Amino acid sequence: MDGTGNSKWKSRRDDPLERLLRALAHPLRRGILVALGDGEAQGSASSLARDLGAPLSNTSYHLNRVLADDCGVVVLVDSIPRRGAEEKIYRLDRVVIAAAMAAIPSSFPAWACRAGRG
Repeated sequence: MDGTGNSKWKSRRDDPLERLLRALAHPLRRGILVALGDGEAQGSASSLARDLGAPLSNTSYHLNRVLADDCGVVVLVDSIPRRGAEEKIYRLDRVVIAAAMAAIPSSFPAWACRAGRG
């Protein structure tokens, strides 16, 4: 906690790399990100659950609550009324992903970036 009562995680929520790493921390979230991986692909919880062979409730939670709300790595692009409910369509937030990828070299010591280069 900092002096204001906020956790360190809350103060890091604006860091795109922290957000992407949190998104990648669960196998179902990784599957969702891979399925939406080209940056143009779109999907709903139901279509992604079907494609990934995962339960709809789990897919919906990880897509809507974690990837969209907590991590902000996917964005809502459409909402379609279906059988008295709303089907939300998401895609990757390319800006957040690009910012996270750009931050990787500066997040590690110089020796770590040279490792494995012989």
